[in-house]
Amino acid sequence: MQKEFACFECVYPQATGSLEEVCATHGVFAPAVGMIGTILAAEAIKFLLSLTTLNNQILLFNLLNYQSQKLQVKKSPNCKVCANKN
Repeated sequence: MQKEFACFECVYPQATGSLEEVCATHGVFAPAVGMIGTILAAEAIKFLLSLTTLNNQILLFNLLNYQSQKLQVKKSPNCKVCANKN
C-alpha cells in the first residue's frame, strides 16, 4: 500500500550534515525536546487508533510566546524516499 503522507525527504530534500548541524541551523531549544516528544507520542497513539493526526502538516511551536502554528506540506512526486517507483 502506497503511503499518502509527505516524508522528511519531501520537506527537506537531500538534507545534509550531522544532526547537530541541522538542529543548530534550525534553532532547536533543548527544553523543547521533551515537549515535542510528548506531542509526537500522542500523535503516534492517535495514528494507531485511526484518529485524526497532523498528517502532511508541520507543527511550529514558539517557546518565547507559547504560540503554535500549523503548516501544510505536500508529498513530493519526485521524492527519492516515498515517491511511486514504476
